[in-house]
Amino acid sequence: MNKKTFSIIAVAAASIIALTILTGCSVIPGNNTANAQEPATAVAILLGYHANSRDLNLNSPLVKDTVEEAISAFGFVSVISIDGAPDLINADSYEMSEQYRGNPQLLRDVSKKKAANLLAGLSEVRSNDTEVDTLEALRLAIRTFASAPENAEKIIIVVDTGLSTTGFLDFRNNIINAEPRAVADLLAEKQAIPDFTGVTIRWQQLGDVHAPQKNLTPEQVSKLEAIWRAIIEKTGGTFEPSLTVANPGSISGDLPFVSIVEFPSDEPVVFTPEIINDFDEPQFLSDEQVQFIGDSDQYLHPMDAVAAITPIADYMKANSDFTMLLIGTTAGDKNTDNSLNLSLRRANAVKGTLISLGIAEERIITTGLGCEDPWHIYDVGYDGPLAAQNRKVVLISADTPEAKDILNLK
Repeated sequence: MNKKTFSIIAVAAASIIALTILTGCSVIPGNNTANAQEPATAVAILLGYHANSRDLNLNSPLVKDTVEEAISAFGFVSVISIDGAPDLINADSYEMSEQYRGNPQLLRDVSKKKAANLLAGLSEVRSNDTEVDTLEALRLAIRTFASAPENAEKIIIVVDTGLSTTGFLDFRNNIINAEPRAVADLLAEKQAIPDFTGVTIRWQQLGDVHAPQKNLTPEQVSKLEAIWRAIIEKTGGTFEPSLTVANPGSISGDLPFVSIVEFPSDEPVVFTPEIINDFDEPQFLSDEQVQFIGDSDQYLHPMDAVAAITPIADYMKANSDFTMLLIGTTAGDKNTDNSLNLSLRRANAVKGTLISLGIAEERIITTGLGCEDPWHIYDVGYDGPLAAQNRKVVLISADTPEAKDILNLK
């Protein structure tokens, strides 16, 4: 269903209910005191009916109960379609005559009917534009509250994967591996986060993707949730994720293209009697732990760098058959001979420190990937907290498949 069709259904449903109200019982004065004291509820419903998403579950209590609550409280409901250029599909204020305010059972019945009509229309919404910009949809939702009753309780229901592929928050740039507060800080600097003060965001189906998008691991879903929580709480919002299960299958219809977000593969966990190697997964010597002088392989604070590297040397001494791969990386988004050379020299600087701490040279392999490493965060430039995360030396066991893949690429 397109936006025009949804509006026709919404208007028709509203007309039928309005006719029922006009031809119903007479007004019962003086019985609406309790309802008048209850604050109205303003709800914005954000629907991710787009490619690469599982079908949306609109029969969940999170969706149905919140919509009924808004209608029964004589509130406001807006509907927004999430895609690359989010659109307002519908927005209505729900005013009712005194006969409903003074009759709780009648009010409950008519609220359920209105909610059912609204939800029936929601199931036909489909994206119109390529890609997904959930942050922009949230901004539009906040703007719709300007039409809501004054002092209304504000709730945003998001039914979407949360995996944006365009706009200020593009997860194709490896944002999933960034520190959540750093992401929120950078977006705030760009004034890209709407004011969520006093707004509750209830999120359903976060991370529920469908082929061809590769499924997220539980850890990746947790990271995705942490990033959205940091963004929403940055400007005073409340984030409430839901475990509601998506409908089986993908969304029907001919949907616009949505890019695939690539994630590194997670090796399955294997339990053996042997001690688990602490460097089977990559670990990072960050710019804060081992800071180099700009465009140099010299430590800015040599004593701090040695202190950060000493535990690594201790581990290698305790595991004499262990070989380490050190991978140097840099900020920026395009490799040059200088960035590749600089990243290698910085990896070699850490290698030199390990040797000085008693580790044999042949047990340490180094390489420099510049700004084209698997953990790189793109489009963050050279300054700020996210750019700093790109300046690092990565440590990983040279025997892991990931390390072997990296060495084969060189």
